[in-house]
Amino acid sequence: MSVAFAVGKDLARTRLGLGSVLVAASLFACLSARILTYEMRADEQLYISPAALLADGRLYTDFFYNHVPLSAFYYRLAYLSLGGEHLVLSARLAMIVAWGITAAAVWAGSLAISRSPRLALFCYVALVANVFLLTVPGMTATNNFLQVGPSYAGLALFTLAVLDQRGRAWKAFLAGVALSLAVGLKVSAAYLIPPLALAAFVLPRSLGTRDRLRGVTLPMALGGLVGAVPLFAYLISMPDTFLAHVVGYHTGPHVAWWEATRHTEPGLAFDLGGKLLLAFEVWFQSTNLLILAAILMLAALALAGSLRDGRWLLGPFVAVAAATAFTAVLCFLPTPSFPQYFILPLPGLLVLPALLWRP
Repeated sequence: MSVAFAVGKDLARTRLGLGSVLVAASLFACLSARILTYEMRADEQLYISPAALLADGRLYTDFFYNHVPLSAFYYRLAYLSLGGEHLVLSARLAMIVAWGITAAAVWAGSLAISRSPRLALFCYVALVANVFLLTVPGMTATNNFLQVGPSYAGLALFTLAVLDQRGRAWKAFLAGVALSLAVGLKVSAAYLIPPLALAAFVLPRSLGTRDRLRGVTLPMALGGLVGAVPLFAYLISMPDTFLAHVVGYHTGPHVAWWEATRHTEPGLAFDLGGKLLLAFEVWFQSTNLLILAAILMLAALALAGSLRDGRWLLGPFVAVAAATAFTAVLCFLPTPSFPQYFILPLPGLLVLPALLWRP
């Protein structure tokens, strides 16, 4: 009977694995088709055109570009991979690749943190079938979605560095690299760094100060410096020009333009009330509301388990939750605000269920 039970259990596990792969592949195929057929948007003119313009000019000095540089280089690489033709198609294909990398990172990170294939599938579906991301922020060739993957990777790798002793320094180093790459794709991804930098000085609590510095803090700082090399190159070589494009434009002409043309953009908010409405529409509806509900349910279960037998990963949970909350608060900082600005807490919201499931 025990042999039959073991065989049945293995068969059920195999069916679950095949079913998960089928679901994941089907969802990604539908996602890819949606990206390739989604309508063109005005923002794509800014993000896609450098892929061709970089052949004869340089960012910031020869043509206008009001964002950090890595997204332009990413679309340039995709454009060259198609032989320097099909500018829009190459950018949309680059979006599919970015989605694939991000989805794989969420699956692998969720599985490593939670040690549960079911929970990993939940997080994967919460990303790939996320209703908010199936609109402009996730479908068009901009930098709005590109930062989600490295931001999630940074959070997940930091969490694993705190939880697991094996390869801790390398995980912390790669977390720093990933977070800096996210900032190089979209500057607002820097919101994640202060809470995690503070956490790197105190987690894991089981280590002494010297071991923690050697195993987490310094490797993460070094990784951050390595990932930030492209940004440092521009800051050092052309600080005034770079800051004028990336910072000066958004605090001057950008605001003036939208104040004059606000009637042309329905999803636009200048005051706190409008920003709160945008946040509600993004965070507390459809897929993201389900993610929040799962987090609350798992938090209740984790707390009950802690009261019963002391299992509670409080340190890592507080660190990731604080980083997520910090990004959520700072989402209200830019003026004017667009719905895509409120995408920043999503990586943390995808890490928390796996972290809560682990005990």
